[in-house]
Amino acid sequence: MKRTTWRALTALALTLALWAPRLPAQAAVPAESSLDLAVATLTSLGVVNGCPDGGFHPEDGLDRSQFCKLAVLAGGYGDQLASTAYQTVFDDVSPAHWASPYINLACSLGLVSGYGDGRFGPDDPVTLGQAAKVLLGLLGYTAQEIGPFFPEDYLSRADALGLTQDMALQDAPLTRGDAALLLYRLLTLPDKEGRDFYARLGQSTVENVVLLDGAAGQVTDGQSVQEYLLAAPLDSALEGRRGALVLDQRSQVHGFVPREEGTLSLTLALAESDAVTDDTGRRYELDEQVTVIRDDQLIPYPSAWFSLRAGDQVTLYSQGGKVTLLLVRLREQAAGNQLVGRLENASPSLGRAALQLGETVRVTLDRSGQVEETVRVTLDRSGQVEDAVAVNSGESNVGLLTVNGEQGTLALPGATLSGTLADTTLDLSALSGSLVRARVNDQGELSISTLAAQTAPADLDLTARALGEAPLAPDAILYERVGAAPVQAISLEEILTSTVAAEDIEYVGYNAAGEVNLLLLQDVTGDRYTYGRLIKGSKTTGGGKMTTSNTTVTVENSDAAPTAWITGTPFQDESFGGVAGNAVTGKAAAVTALTPLPDLTRADFSGDDTLAGLPIAPAVQVYDAATQRWTTLAQAQTYAATFTAYYDRAPETGAQVRVIVAFP
Repeated sequence: MKRTTWRALTALALTLALWAPRLPAQAAVPAESSLDLAVATLTSLGVVNGCPDGGFHPEDGLDRSQFCKLAVLAGGYGDQLASTAYQTVFDDVSPAHWASPYINLACSLGLVSGYGDGRFGPDDPVTLGQAAKVLLGLLGYTAQEIGPFFPEDYLSRADALGLTQDMALQDAPLTRGDAALLLYRLLTLPDKEGRDFYARLGQSTVENVVLLDGAAGQVTDGQSVQEYLLAAPLDSALEGRRGALVLDQRSQVHGFVPREEGTLSLTLALAESDAVTDDTGRRYELDEQVTVIRDDQLIPYPSAWFSLRAGDQVTLYSQGGKVTLLLVRLREQAAGNQLVGRLENASPSLGRAALQLGETVRVTLDRSGQVEETVRVTLDRSGQVEDAVAVNSGESNVGLLTVNGEQGTLALPGATLSGTLADTTLDLSALSGSLVRARVNDQGELSISTLAAQTAPADLDLTARALGEAPLAPDAILYERVGAAPVQAISLEEILTSTVAAEDIEYVGYNAAGEVNLLLLQDVTGDRYTYGRLIKGSKTTGGGKMTTSNTTVTVENSDAAPTAWITGTPFQDESFGGVAGNAVTGKAAAVTALTPLPDLTRADFSGDDTLAGLPIAPAVQVYDAATQRWTTLAQAQTYAATFTAYYDRAPETGAQVRVIVAFP
């Protein structure tokens, strides 16, 4: 094998076109929220401080004087405190009281009024109703607009505005954590006049930017990266958030308010030229206008997608249901993933299919000045090429094939490669959804071949995360299938046993570091089946005297559109079981019977997760024996007296309850 020497050139491109099937656009990216984010936001604006020991102690109670201080500062009235510092407004709040300026100012602003007998009760616990009244006042709502009943009308209006989201609407004492969430939501709401509330806390704002570095004041609007002077460093918990900078009179940043709409953080499972898929299987469609933010650099998505790795932590930012920005901040995958392709060119510019070379990698052209040869490149942790070796053109990649007409996409550990499919005697449409070998022929096409049978060298130890002596790579891709059915990506967490036997492992792939980065497993989770009541039928094909009648199996469950699969596997009509089907062939790859566990009662349930000591599958099907209709587990538990659980395999091999029959 010849090792190439690389000379003064900074990029290589493989002759694999960037193509992938397009799926319908996803809905707007959902939002997320947390107490840590609320505290970081309020701290950046100087509204809250930690306790003397450095902690925030969100579970501690809060009194009325403390909440007055928070409300005055959150409302932007801190510069007016001197005007009320030495007044006596309430009999139990002397001018010497530490909170006197805050309480007096809140009273003068109409936010608080005391108990009506001259007392304020500064040390009394503040309740949710009292806090709601103060915050609604800050937003500009009057008592006449809210209603005459306290605290009911105030709690109702606060709930309608989203101030008390996920809080019990009871007039109970607040904790410091409750107050932080209320004030954070106040900042993100418009006031009664429709103006952003947080804008009153500064001289000006810088809208719709992503905070990259809180210590340096570095942000991006998706077009460029800018740095702003800081009055004080911003909490690192705000980094990666999109929102607004709040600037003071000197144009220094003294706060950052996240706008959580259209922001989602995920763990990447697969990057394609037009989409990313997270580790739950949800796919987000992207177009060539999307910008990737990586290492504080802005890169067009078409020039960056192939360097993204399974396990990367990615944040998506969307507007109007369309993703516009993608931030990659953590890259924890292992180095050593390898790709084989035909070297097309080497140049300083990065093309759509280009892979960036590491600083130590150089290329030598042959005598004719051409660089067209088959190479195997090894990627480092950042996705750059750290090594490239000329190899025989017959060397291939192993990955998951998706076929669309004459085009094919190969999902590999570390990249997705796509191109025109070469002519072959194989039925490539039948191989779609399968692991295959693919190499690049002299015409730059993907030449596909099937995987040869393979025996794993050892069992897969899930506890040690190793296959024999070979550890699992952090970004290892696991696939599972049943029989000849299409494969599907799974996670380690879906395997409920500590060991997968070698005979259940169909294929093992390794990276350059000797780590296992690709596994194809045979029916180890039971999740590839559709479960329910098995209905026997028949299907006649052909015509005239050349007809063939085949037995079919249909899974009847809560789904509205069952499929009749052709099968030669015997099964009992109207029994409970599962079918793994192949949509390409229309045949059942496997039919399995479920084992009943009868005479169970409500006492055998442990929440919604376990029944008689067996885990209940998330997609469990529940059948009402009395009405002969499918229902939900929650509904069945309200009326049923006894149950029969049907589980899929021996308990020691990862059994799950797949069907529950409820009896009155």
